[in-house]
Amino acid sequence: MPVLSHQTLLRIYGGVSPLITADTALCDDQIQMASIDLSLKGPVYGMRASGLPRRGETVRSRIDASAKTGYTFNLTGEDKLLSRRQTYIIPLNEGLKLPPGFAARFSPKSSTGRVDVLARILADGIPHFDSVPAEGYRGPLYLEVTPLSCDILLRSGQSLMQMRLRQGDSLVSANDLVTLQAEKGIVWGKDGKPIAPEKLSLAEHGLYMHVDLDRDIVGFMARDPILAELSFAKSDFYDPYDFWEPITRPKGGSIVLNPGRFYLLATKERVKVPSNICGDIAAYDASTGEFRTHYAGFFDPGFGGSKPEDRGTVGVMEVRGREIPFELQDNQPVCRMDFQWLDEVPNRLYGAGNNYTGEQPSLGKFFRNRQEIWQD
Repeated sequence: MPVLSHQTLLRIYGGVSPLITADTALCDDQIQMASIDLSLKGPVYGMRASGLPRRGETVRSRIDASAKTGYTFNLTGEDKLLSRRQTYIIPLNEGLKLPPGFAARFSPKSSTGRVDVLARILADGIPHFDSVPAEGYRGPLYLEVTPLSCDILLRSGQSLMQMRLRQGDSLVSANDLVTLQAEKGIVWGKDGKPIAPEKLSLAEHGLYMHVDLDRDIVGFMARDPILAELSFAKSDFYDPYDFWEPITRPKGGSIVLNPGRFYLLATKERVKVPSNICGDIAAYDASTGEFRTHYAGFFDPGFGGSKPEDRGTVGVMEVRGREIPFELQDNQPVCRMDFQWLDEVPNRLYGAGNNYTGEQPSLGKFFRNRQEIWQD
């Protein structure tokens, strides 16, 4: 069985022997098309540094050894402040009780990644971020979170991360991608037409997306410093120019990514994810350059539209420069998107009511006019 769909997740959560445990019952809207939104429980532990548990070591023991004195607080009540460039660990409401053969993968939600919040999942005895191998994990889950560009405000019950569960191999092969492109049109060009299957930039697994620097506004760079705090409880609230500097079309067709700066950039391609698969963008691909290409990687079935007349949605890449300045040229491949099969077509798809519909790129849901200011 590949990635579990909405109705399968409902069944395994409400079953006699649930694979997903929760201290407080999940809300209906936490169970998405092919993933589950994980919610904060608390308390919050301020840490000396980011890190991972050793194999066999609990996250709790790492907290006890490395938490900073005086930096622990609860999330109950009003918004609580998490400071820029400080790392925290927060226990989650949800845990896992997986039999062997079931694996879990985690990714920040789009709204988390688009405001430069580095969020990753920790699990007991697993020395890796954002994954639980198919070895029968039973235990709690923790969020390690580091706001990088601005202070953020959080409260109990909010969700910054998503989880996908799968059983067995789920990757869509390059050959199957070519077939799906011919039959359903996964990737569309700026001309509003599906890209010819033979012109896809295929990788060993998945396909490459290309940066679009031929727009009036090619993207945004996070201000440094950002003086405002950002509350995850607000939507359509903040003035985007308090947080972002627009990047206009470069005269020479290229921009330079500076080390340590955070950028939002758009893809040339529009993505339209069919109902029987889901997508996942790799955070790093060293072959494309010295930068992180994505924070929030999950693309749900139905993203970009599910009707024949829908023409896909431009992808937004959360890019952070690394050690050296890097010149990025128009139409350069910048990230790899992999696709996974679903066990069945979900009974709900990404669409109306979600934050990032429409053909054009968008800032995070917290900002006013988040699509209008990025219109080509």
